[in-house]
Amino acid sequence: MATYYGERIIAARKAQGLSQVALARKIGLPDNQTNTVTRWEKNNYPPSKRSMHRIAAALGTDVYTLFPEEFPRGNWALTLVEYQQAAKRTMNPALGFEETSRHALHGMCAEVGEIHSLFQKFYQGQEVDAEHVMKEVGDLLWMIAEFCTVHGWSMGDVAQMNIDKLMARYPEGFKAEQSLHRKEGDV
Repeated sequence: MATYYGERIIAARKAQGLSQVALARKIGLPDNQTNTVTRWEKNNYPPSKRSMHRIAAALGTDVYTLFPEEFPRGNWALTLVEYQQAAKRTMNPALGFEETSRHALHGMCAEVGEIHSLFQKFYQGQEVDAEHVMKEVGDLLWMIAEFCTVHGWSMGDVAQMNIDKLMARYPEGFKAEQSLHRKEGDV
């Protein structure tokens, strides 16, 4: 990584009117580790990729701008948290909690139906358009993001919870026996 990341962190932090301690707290560093921000800003060592995402979010920017060496603009692979934040911008603010929750739930069902319909048409002689399928999967992901957002859940936390559940269920990879005979409480 180039040695300019520290200067970019300083500039973005000052633009937000934050002290180093305030930034450290905003990204979740314990009080006894606030000097970590100083080390980053002096280019002593780079933040981890996870920290880069937290720093960018805390400073109201994105990792592509703050850490372009690590996240080149051509690489649009988003984290689930970044995706959820970007999707939130297009949620309907006029809907209340119940309406938004239902909108997302009905939308998830509708998008799965649209994906299913694209494959159903294969049996009528039509080709399956992979790009169209991807766009519909993207719409499904948006509905999932809306559902998580309205319920106050981080998509990253939901994904981690699911992986933890699967690791406990299948510690050595998928086995039909473990799928058929789950432990009590394993949903």
